[in-house]
Amino acid sequence: MNNNNVLTSNKKLGVRDKGRLVIMLFSVEQPELYRNRKTYFSINVQVVSGPDDELFDIVCRWPGSAHDSRIFDCSGIRVLLEREHDRLGWLLADAGYAQREYIFTPVNNPTTEAERRYNRAHRVTRSGVERTIGRLKRRFPCLYYELHNSLQNTLRIITACAVLYNIGIGAADPAPDEDEVDLEHLDVPERPIRQETGAAIRRQFIQRHFM
Repeated sequence: MNNNNVLTSNKKLGVRDKGRLVIMLFSVEQPELYRNRKTYFSINVQVVSGPDDELFDIVCRWPGSAHDSRIFDCSGIRVLLEREHDRLGWLLADAGYAQREYIFTPVNNPTTEAERRYNRAHRVTRSGVERTIGRLKRRFPCLYYELHNSLQNTLRIITACAVLYNIGIGAADPAPDEDEVDLEHLDVPERPIRQETGAAIRRQFIQRHFM
């Protein structure tokens, strides 16, 4: 942990965010599921990025109306973190998610200077995923503008762009040492959220690093 401006660790630190990519719907069942709260049709894409702007994980199969926390609860990265977060590290996420032992969210209504320092560090660190999404869209402008493809091809395009983006990032860096894990074929069990446990872990984290 450094000077309380940025959250750092000797573990991997992932930053989770969502991006809604605009699509043109042709022929799909229940098209209104793809209309998001801003009233346009989209795919709600979950992105987990790393400290070097690389993409750790991307999920791009949910309609625009899907809630972000539901997408995460049904994702393979959630299963991996619940099994091996001590080895893999943590995620930072916004206040729309439950605080868990492997997800750190901002403190609502901070009352101490330590909590305010934690929130500032959280905000600065989490801005990295927004930068990553912006770079991805700038490198592949089709993701910024409306995709005029079938739904199946749209999902393939998004995934292909993410793969090519990581290839570009990795061209200047050595390949990671960890074995790649197939997130798409993990069995995702249902598990209730223990909000109170996560809040206690975050409180201990703040006391240890921000007091």
